[in-house]
Amino acid sequence: MESMGRGDRKSVKSSGKEGKVRFIRDGDVPSLELRIGAKGMRTWVMSARFGSAKNPTRRAVGDAHTMSVDDARAKVLEWRALNRRGIDPAEEAILASLEDERLSRMTFRKAMEDYVAWLPERKRNRRAAGDQKLCRREFLDPERNRWIDKPLHKVTELDVQNLIEAIRDRPAPTEAYNAFSMLRTFFKWILNPKRKDDYGIAHSPVIDLTNEHMELRKNKRKRTHNSDEIRAYWAATEATPYPWGHFFQALLLTGQRNSDVRKAAWPEFDLKRRMWTIPASRFKSDREQLVPLSVPMMQLLERIRALQPTVHGPYVFSTTDGWKPISGISNATRQFRQKMAEIYAEAHDEPLEPWVLHDDRRTVRSGLSNIGVPTDVAEAVIGHMKKDLEETYNTHSFKIQRRHALHLWAEELKYVIDDPERSLDAEENEMPDWPSRWNETKPVGAR
Repeated sequence: MESMGRGDRKSVKSSGKEGKVRFIRDGDVPSLELRIGAKGMRTWVMSARFGSAKNPTRRAVGDAHTMSVDDARAKVLEWRALNRRGIDPAEEAILASLEDERLSRMTFRKAMEDYVAWLPERKRNRRAAGDQKLCRREFLDPERNRWIDKPLHKVTELDVQNLIEAIRDRPAPTEAYNAFSMLRTFFKWILNPKRKDDYGIAHSPVIDLTNEHMELRKNKRKRTHNSDEIRAYWAATEATPYPWGHFFQALLLTGQRNSDVRKAAWPEFDLKRRMWTIPASRFKSDREQLVPLSVPMMQLLERIRALQPTVHGPYVFSTTDGWKPISGISNATRQFRQKMAEIYAEAHDEPLEPWVLHDDRRTVRSGLSNIGVPTDVAEAVIGHMKKDLEETYNTHSFKIQRRHALHLWAEELKYVIDDPERSLDAEENEMPDWPSRWNETKPVGAR
């Protein structure tokens, strides 16, 4: 059999006898041969025992008219390496093709749908429903995400940046900030060692992308209710029937998150000890939250009990006889804001500034500082966690201090509600001694 070296390819093209198939072995890679067909067709072939075969066979490597000898040699050497491991190159090619097909089917859409379905299972899932809505709204809508069906491993940093900046420029800067945070969490979830192989991804396309690159900023609200607004707020609660009027009062009396108040259940209240214990299972930081009950909060619970039938479900604030917590909070809050604005407009020329429910909580926290409650106690009242080191060495729950703090806040609130001249921010405010002013029959200034 003829053989050829590195400089023989050109001469081979012009040689050969018509009507006879010839094989020319490569001098550098003996397994490589050039097959010259009867009609002059040239094909690179490899002669070897493939995989676990007992006898050698020839297998086409490529068309010699389009594949260079160097490329043919490289492919044969690759095949020889697979043979040494007992792997048939043809089977390997089939597996590689199947893997390419699998990865092409593993699109961003499919991965994001898996993530959305998983969200309720995460350890802290209080925001799962809202996060699912955000993902469906911003990432799973083909009108907003043009690369939704792109293979996940081909999603680029530029794809993500263009998507987030489009949200920012709608304009929806807060949504853009939250969406980018969600995408970073999504790719971190995907890259879990137990998952990343299934999704065919080795690195996150957002690892080097930052909020600064896209000019994203978190919208930090600082709004609190002033004294005039608190008076209008309380008057609006008294004009709003159960359960919503009582619910809004509880928010301002306790400073707890609206979801914790909304889902409050009677078994959580120890009225004899005047203590509400929010269980760890539904508290944000996965630990119990102790909420001492002030005089007006006890009175509020007594009024609620008086309104409820003997056979009543566990939920305190309910429109279904206690068997489900109140729902439709967005609509109820909108109506309450309108009522509060109407009351506020009776004594003010300027309209009431927009506010959200979380501003109630901020009002309580700011009010606690204004009446001299120490920072660590005020933080404990609203359920903020201690810093890591402090939590390790200071396990004190501030139960007594929380009770005193909420009593002081309730008294200050009563002063503000009763006295039009009382300012929540006045430095000269003085706290009364027990008994509570909530037990008085006449407000300040009454005749």
